[in-house]
Amino acid sequence: MVASIYSSAIIERFPRKLLIVTFTLMVILSCISKSSRDYFTLIGGRIFGGFATSLLFPTYSSWYIHQHRVFHDFPEEWIEETFRFAAFWNGVIAVFCGIFSFVIADQLHFGPVSPFLISIIPLVLSMTIVLVTWEENSGSSPISCRQDCFKGLFTIVNDSRLLCLGLYQSAFEAVLYVIVYLWNPIIQHYHHIQINLGLVFSSFMICIMIGTLLHSVVPQVFKRYSLILVMLIAGLTMLVLAYSTNVYIRNHNSELAFFALLAFETVCGFHIPNMNFLQKTLAKTTPPSVFNWTRLPINAAVCVAILLNKSSNKICETMQICCLILFGGFFVSCILFRLLKSKNGDGAAETET
Repeated sequence: MVASIYSSAIIERFPRKLLIVTFTLMVILSCISKSSRDYFTLIGGRIFGGFATSLLFPTYSSWYIHQHRVFHDFPEEWIEETFRFAAFWNGVIAVFCGIFSFVIADQLHFGPVSPFLISIIPLVLSMTIVLVTWEENSGSSPISCRQDCFKGLFTIVNDSRLLCLGLYQSAFEAVLYVIVYLWNPIIQHYHHIQINLGLVFSSFMICIMIGTLLHSVVPQVFKRYSLILVMLIAGLTMLVLAYSTNVYIRNHNSELAFFALLAFETVCGFHIPNMNFLQKTLAKTTPPSVFNWTRLPINAAVCVAILLNKSSNKICETMQICCLILFGGFFVSCILFRLLKSKNGDGAAETET
């Protein structure tokens, strides 16, 4: 949570190649800690992993964009194409990793920790490639973390469109993070069935890839309309999950819950590039820390979900809360749609004048 707020300032202040190597080492330590049975070692590994993963991917993106614009001076439109290409192949690799983890952990009986330990090999390989082949770059105007943090807050509060977009992102991604934490107990709810986690994960990644491909074929003019539909479909999937995990229903349907999760993951695959498109459209001249503040309610929602399900099994109640959050996000998306429509109308009127 803390790292996400200050991420843009950290990326602008320190050399990015050095940051990538540092965060990769932290992820490696986090993977090694999984093999320990000591509570404080596990907690330390979680802290390392959370801090590193919240900063590692934005640092990669910032390094690439700097090299693209400053060092190579490539066309600007190639950036979006590159990220789309990277997202697709990330999905393909994630599907393969899910199947590989299933084989290693379940079929070869190396245990649930083995995929984490094996993942150290590609982490070391990627870090070596960065050290040997990448050039160092850093932000052009380093600013203090405090200044960057409050500048982003004031910007998002004073712009109604950015505020609505931030609330929209917070609502959807808070539920997404809760599902990441709870998808395993949702599928096994009251059934105590044995599931192949690697294969289920691969199924989720395939659905995300399908959603991303759907976004790529949607005409640009219709993408702002899709934000309403995304929230509506996501809210309906949460209704299905709340129904399928209800303790008062006799025939609990794990298959129904699984298909609802697949539908939600497909919507997630559409949502992620759609958010990138909307942020680029609305926040061309805003500081990069604007949307860091949207991660606060996201992380808070995950903390609440963990506390609800730690001492007692309240999956159904959690799904009901997620459903309310998404339908609240649906109303925010309707307001945002009207703001975007009125803004485009004003721009068209000015052009005609």
